Amino acid sequence: MNAMNTMNPIPSSEDMDTILHSVTVAEATSRAALTQIYDTRMRLKRMEASLAVVLGSLTEFQDETADYVIHRLSQELRRLAEVPDAAARMCGCAAEDVDPSLLQAIASHLAGLRSDSAWQAPAPVFAVMH
Repeated sequence: MNAMNTMNPIPSSEDMDTILHSVTVAEATSRAALTQIYDTRMRLKRMEASLAVVLGSLTEFQDETADYVIHRLSQELRRLAEVPDAAARMCGCAAEDVDPSLLQAIASHLAGLRSDSAWQAPAPVFAVMH
């Protein structure tokens, strides 16, 4: 009879309480993680939309310095992609928070927007206001 109980043990009430507690903790942890994932996705969506607005507004430049500005920004983003520490200092975040591949992708996108005329664009002439 004792050998049969070891083959098919019936959990005690203490074991059931432990199992229930473990399941409750796992469920709470999973819910908290899902909430964090949802919040992170929403922040990333907002950031993506903001970046799209910035890129869109850059491409809508219609004055004589637009190509120069876009070209210079592209160059600066490429430089910052190569030196993530400088990018982190510029925006006040940790270096591991800077994504060099994203900076490189944005720089490539900007360079492709005005690639034909960006190299020939004149540098802007700044007026000094007194």
